[in-house]
Amino acid sequence: MVRRDIQTALIVAGDSDMELDIKVRLASALEGTSPHLIDLLVVGRTLPDPAEPEARDMLALLRQTDGASDLSAQMQRRWAKREFLRRSAILFPSPAPRGVHAYALNARMARRLHQRVSQQAISDSPSLDSLLADAVADGQCTAYSVSPPLIVARASQFLRRSVRHAIGARDDDPAQYPPFVDWQELWT
Repeated sequence: MVRRDIQTALIVAGDSDMELDIKVRLASALEGTSPHLIDLLVVGRTLPDPAEPEARDMLALLRQTDGASDLSAQMQRRWAKREFLRRSAILFPSPAPRGVHAYALNARMARRLHQRVSQQAISDSPSLDSLLADAVADGQCTAYSVSPPLIVARASQFLRRSVRHAIGARDDDPAQYPPFVDWQELWT
């Protein structure tokens, strides 16, 4: 990006899967914002982001109903998870991206990363995820996340319609699973 003066790039881990209508969802999430003001956009992850407004409410509810034997509480828990993962794509400030599999960055962010990597010893070479998380934590960039994530780890099942499944690169259809199946362990 730095050498060829590329203005924006989408970086995706090789084992990732994505929503079939990713462009529409991303456009919907970015509606009304100025994308050129965002240095880093997290479009994929495996872990819930604690900065996400709806995630905080969801985590509070799940802690309250954890281990509940009451049928009403169990049903409320199931319904809340399902509805949470069916919500429309939203954009929110992300101070500490976690479990990242895909991100878009602009030229300004690429130059900062290039400078940061060239200042470090080759033997230290941290992962791109670590570099990006450090840059966000140091306040060197403006980072936002899209929720729900539009690109997920290959093993994750919380996609509505999978690109890999559509092109025959994935045998199982994620749409056949309950939408919260992989978040259940994280949120219990």
